[in-house]
Amino acid sequence: MEVGEVAFQAGCQAADVRALLADCLRAPQRKLAAMHGRVRKHLGATAPALAAAVWGRLRAELLRRYGRLEEQLALCYPALRLAPAPAELAALFAAVG
Repeated sequence: MEVGEVAFQAGCQAADVRALLADCLRAPQRKLAAMHGRVRKHLGATAPALAAAVWGRLRAELLRRYGRLEEQLALCYPALRLAPAPAELAALFAAVG
């Protein structure tokens, strides 16, 4: 499928993607804090170094995938922008953990 054809597929129209992003990216700081809390709960008490390593890998992988999502959105839906932007998401990660 060509990049220009993605927006014409069922369930992939700009309005559908915009609604999906708005739903998934609502309250990112709260979601990151909850995820950080779960990592600390399950790993922090017995292995704080492991919890820090897992959190670092989660952060790196999520930011990598989020950056890729931004690239794909720019190709398929030039008018859509991610909110928060990848730099803002990295700042939220720094604030949480």
